[in-house]
Amino acid sequence: MKYRYRPHYFAEGWRPGEPSLVIPLACKGNHSDPATSAEQLASASAHAEAVRIGAWIETPGLLFSTQLPTDGGTMTVHAL
Repeated sequence: MKYRYRPHYFAEGWRPGEPSLVIPLACKGNHSDPATSAEQLASASAHAEAVRIGAWIETPGLLFSTQLPTDGGTMTVHAL
């Protein structure tokens, strides 16, 4: 079965003697505007929501959309 949505990466936080905390990460980028970043964050949310680790609706997620301007302006990172 082919799965369309899945996160791009996983981050693990671990301390000896304690359970791991695994966080799905989804990263997107564009050369456009904040509206495009909002669409990308919505899409990234679907990717992170496709994975469940632990109890139902308790998997954290970290989502990024980065705007890289083509005119040499300032890079902007949007994160949820």
